[in-house]
Amino acid sequence: MEKEMPEGTARKRFNDNKQRFVEGEDFFEIKEPSEIRTLGLERPQGGIPEKVILITEQGYLMLVKSFTDDLAWKVQRELVNTYFGGKKASADRSQLSPELQLFMQMGEAMARQEL
Repeated sequence: MEKEMPEGTARKRFNDNKQRFVEGEDFFEIKEPSEIRTLGLERPQGGIPEKVILITEQGYLMLVKSFTDDLAWKVQRELVNTYFGGKKASADRSQLSPELQLFMQMGEAMARQEL
């Protein structure tokens, strides 16, 4: 199983680097309560948040650059292998965590868009 990052790590990394992200391309900021409700998002203590940041696939791939855990390195390695036409990942993807499988699919989709 992949080592998990402490809760809030992605939020902190995003906020630390927010000036580098492009709104409307890397992320969307939702402030309308009706839109937040439509997404089905609520605070653990009840009610809806004041705003919600939605990270796009492209934004996630930019965000993962700032992570240094094993999962981030695996995602980056897969992106490099896919982008540069390197060898296929040796691991059977069905043995990977659902999150890593999703990240790999996202990276492949992005690489195909670049071609």
